[in-house]
Amino acid sequence: MTISIKTARVDQLTAMADLHMSAFPNFFLTSLGPRFLRTLYLAIERDPTGLVLTASDPQGRLVGFAAGVGESQSCFMRLIRSQFLRFAIAALPSLIRRPQILPRVLHSLRRSESSGQGENRQGAALLMSIAVDPRCAGQGIGGRLIESFLDRMALFGVQAVCLTTDRDANDAVNAFYLHHGFRLKQQFVTSEGRQMNEYVIELGSRGRRDAA
Repeated sequence: MTISIKTARVDQLTAMADLHMSAFPNFFLTSLGPRFLRTLYLAIERDPTGLVLTASDPQGRLVGFAAGVGESQSCFMRLIRSQFLRFAIAALPSLIRRPQILPRVLHSLRRSESSGQGENRQGAALLMSIAVDPRCAGQGIGGRLIESFLDRMALFGVQAVCLTTDRDANDAVNAFYLHHGFRLKQQFVTSEGRQMNEYVIELGSRGRRDAA
């Protein structure tokens, strides 16, 4: 499939939220609903260090996206502060239905201040989300998105990019990141008992390649 990768437009936020819902059906952020997700990706897009890339097919239909920030320290709190009222309104229906999730929301925000285990990520970007339409899996869209994301971050002068993903029952995703040059930095367990892998890739050589 021929795809084009471009910086996201605001009018694509609804399609991005819908794609997130279909690509990550059992994830916590998905449970907060499409309005919350639209607000999240809007906050990333408007963040001074934010980068949201979209992949579209020849008909202009969204088939994938990648989103992250060039400065990972305190990123979630920074995003929440930038769109606080929007986030509060977007999360309210889920909190009314399930008030017991409030501590998890607050804990997730506090945990995001570091890389899960309190390590310093100064100078590292964070790939927060990468999603491909399940109907288009296996066509290289994810690879195109992640390489474009890394290239853009290198041009911005970012030293490294990190991300976290599930350790268990997630072999294809873990293999995907290793294939694209990430190395396993650490493993940790969330307060909910979720086994996680943290990956990092250094961008120095990529930056030199682009400058050549």
